[in-house]
This record gives sequence, structure tokens and C-alpha cells, in this order.
Amino acid sequence: VKEEEKGDKKNAKTNGTDDSKFILIQKHAKTIRQLQDALEKTSYSHSLMPIAEEGEEEGEVHLKIGEAKDRPNVSLQLRGMALPNACTPITTESGRAVETKSSRQLHRYEVKDNEREVGYLYLIKSYKESAPYRKLGEELWLEFEERMPWEITSTIPRFTTSWFYQTFECLKREWIVQMRDRATILSEMFQTALVAIILGTVFLNLDTSQGDAQARVGLLFIILLQQIFGPQKDVPKIMAKKRVYYSQEAAGYYHGSAFFVAQTLIQIPFAIINIFIFVIIIYPLTDLNGGTGSEEFWYMFGLILMSVLTAQAYILFICSITPNAVAAQAAVPVGLVLFMITCGYLISTDDIPVYWRWLNTISFITYGFRGLMLNEFNGLALTCNDDELVPPTSESDFNIAPPNGFGGQQTCPFTSGRAYLATFDMDHFDPDEEKNQVLFYMIAFITVFNALAFWGLVLRPHELGDQEEPPRFEPESKTKRKIRTEDMKKDDMKKDVGINPGGGAVDNEHLT
Repeated sequence: VKEEEKGDKKNAKTNGTDDSKFILIQKHAKTIRQLQDALEKTSYSHSLMPIAEEGEEEGEVHLKIGEAKDRPNVSLQLRGMALPNACTPITTESGRAVETKSSRQLHRYEVKDNEREVGYLYLIKSYKESAPYRKLGEELWLEFEERMPWEITSTIPRFTTSWFYQTFECLKREWIVQMRDRATILSEMFQTALVAIILGTVFLNLDTSQGDAQARVGLLFIILLQQIFGPQKDVPKIMAKKRVYYSQEAAGYYHGSAFFVAQTLIQIPFAIINIFIFVIIIYPLTDLNGGTGSEEFWYMFGLILMSVLTAQAYILFICSITPNAVAAQAAVPVGLVLFMITCGYLISTDDIPVYWRWLNTISFITYGFRGLMLNEFNGLALTCNDDELVPPTSESDFNIAPPNGFGGQQTCPFTSGRAYLATFDMDHFDPDEEKNQVLFYMIAFITVFNALAFWGLVLRPHELGDQEEPPRFEPESKTKRKIRTEDMKKDDMKKDVGINPGGGAVDNEHLT
């Protein structure tokens, strides 16, 4: 604009519009500058008077600015501008509000300390509400519409970074959070080692006798339960992360799948460390099948790891569909206990009622226990102590010749691990082949529970309000109820008179 005023059209810079658009912009810019210059010539003791004379064309307004004693009268005529028809408050930086009257009424503004400021804001407001200003906006929009495809397209990307970068950042954040709480990590390792030492010394040096074979079964069941029920302690942490995740995902920080993958992967290294510490301690103390470092040792390690990962996926699924930590902590043990009861140890599979037998099929504890049993008793030769032979010598017909007696002969009930597995209905298939099938089933359980957790955490519709803290059911006394009612009435009264109960002034427009 300045270059055009000087007459140097060659050096004049445009903003990309054609000549007609540029000239139109020049006119509007000059109008604003004239208003500013006119206001600068006024003095603080003068008043601003919008005048609408009769006989004017519609949309034509005269603005007269009061004259100073030593300055001439200044007046401007803006065609196409209409002053606001309704009373409109204009608030200035000094905090004073000035009401504007109808453009068809003569009204005098008594402003002293901020006359120029009020006048300028008033003129600019009127100018922006005028027809030429709106027409300019429409013309400029039509001019630039094709150059701004992101303004009209519906495929605006929600996230500015790739999914892999989001996953990496979420995983890095989870790792930092875990490593900050080193005391908890070390205490979990210490607890794992302590439980392994206690179980190892209780079931110390198990042999191949009939009684120790039964003790091996109990030990395997306890090991499995101890590892599966351990992840329950993470329920409060998951629920706290869930609330933060909902807020950040809604704000566009990252995709929900990135958080889910990071939450799943961060558990694996800590599970590997704790399970290895447990197995490396308990295996030599109890003298389980194969010894430390054998194929049976690593199979037991891998199967327990899969069972723990399945339990973690199950807990994550329960946490994703429950509203708060209290409900999650109540729901998680229910499913685990049902899976435990029907796994085939406490009651034989054939003895489970038909209406509960489906739980045995969908229980991942069933397959974890089955795999540990096959791994322990496959190829194990069993022996009997003298008091374990049948029938006992105290039987009255022990020395009677068959078929009326036993003829003084005793036998060992189970001489091989496969024969012992028959008592648990686990001798129908080849043990080695079935061990591989158990691993396949565990992988399927991990996949299914993670898919359910992904649905509950990412795909299922959710709101931030779902994560509110559980209500307190403590009875409210009459005194507290009365005080609370009075406080609410006082707050309502303060709002009616425009006083903010929290302190400070209230924006009446926002309050309305």
C-alpha cells in the first residue's frame, strides 16, 4: 500500500490476488488508516457522536468526531457501512464498557480517559459488520478456495506421526515409568525368589515313589496358580493408565492401538525375568523331571510364561470393560477361580457336571496344567516303598491262594508316568504330540484374550466419564446435608448478581 501511494507500481508487492482484488484491499486498508488518523487528532475532552441524518441512503453513515479548541472539526463519511442496530457493548483494554445505540438515533458518548480507544474499536466493529467487508471476504474465499484443499477436504489426518513412531514413544514412556519404580521391580523379584525357595524346601528332593508322584502333581498345580494369580496386583495401575489413555487418545496424542501394543509388550521382559528366577530356583530343589537345563526345564519355563501372558491379557480385557478399579478387582478373581476349579485337578473332567463342563474347555488353566503334567510324567519311571505296595500284608486274605486271595503277592500301583496320567484322563494321545498341541492352544488363548482386550480398550466406544471414581456409599448426616444445601443456595445467589463463587468477576455473556 505504501509503495502504491508513492507511485512506484513496479516495486509494489501483492498478496497473490489480481489487480481488482488488490485495489479493493487497498481501499479497505486506507479506510482503516483514515479512521485511525482521524481519532489521533481528537483530544481526551471531546466526545464521539454517530449521526444518521434523514434522507441518507440505506447503509450510508456519517461519523462526526468532536473538535478540539485548537484543531478543526474532523468528519468522515463511510459509504456502505451500517452501525449496529441493536445496543452492543464494546469493552476496551482499560476495562470500561460503552453501549452503542441505534444508528438512527443521535447519541452522545461521555468518554474522557479512553475516547480514542473506544472510538477506534467502535468504528472497526461497525466496519467489520458492513456489507463491503463481508463482500471482500466472499471474494477472497472464492479466489483462494482452490489453493487450500485442506479447507474443503474431509480426509484430514488425525495424527501427524506414523503409527510405529507412536508405538515406540508409548513403549519408551512405559519403560521409563517402569524403571522409575525400581523398588517395586526389585521387591517383585525378591518375592518370586522367596516363594520359589519356600516351595522348593517344602517339596525338597522329590523321588519317584507313589507318594512323591502325588506331591509332584500338587507342586505343579501350586506353581501354575502362583504365577497366574500374580498379575492381579497390576489392576490398579492399569485402571490409572486407562484414564490417562482415554484423555490423551481423545486429544490426538496417539492411536489407541499404539497404547495397547506398548501396554502388552512392556510386560513381557519382566515376566521372562521373574519366571526364569522362579524356575531356576525351584527346579533343582525339587528334583523335577529331566533336571536343570533339560528339555523339560525349558518346556516348563515356556509354558508358564505363556500362561502368565494369557492371564495378563485376560486381566487387561476385564479392566477394559469395567468402570473403575474396584469393579475390576472384584471381577478378575471370579473368572480365574472358575477356570481353576474346572481345570481337572480338584475334580476329574469326567466328574464335572455337564452344565459346567464347557468351562473346562475354555479354561486356559486346563491346558497349562495339562502341559505341565505331560512334561513331568512323560517317561518318568515310578517306584513303590514297602508301605505303598498293594494289597497291604494286613489283609486277611493276603496269603490265601487265588482266586479267593492274593497268594501273598504285592504289586506297585503305578510303575510309569503314563499310567499315572491315566488317573487324570491324560493318556489318550501321544504325550510328545499333545505337549505341542498344548503350546498351540496357549498361543490361541493369548491371541483371543488380547483381541478381546483390544476391542474393550480401543474399539469399544468410551467416554472420559466412564472412568470416574466409584461413589461413596457413606450415609450423609442431616447436618452435612443442611450445610451442603445452604452452600448451593449461596452459590446460586452469587451467580444471580454476577459474582463468581470461586472469586473474581463473572463473564455475563458466558454465564447466560
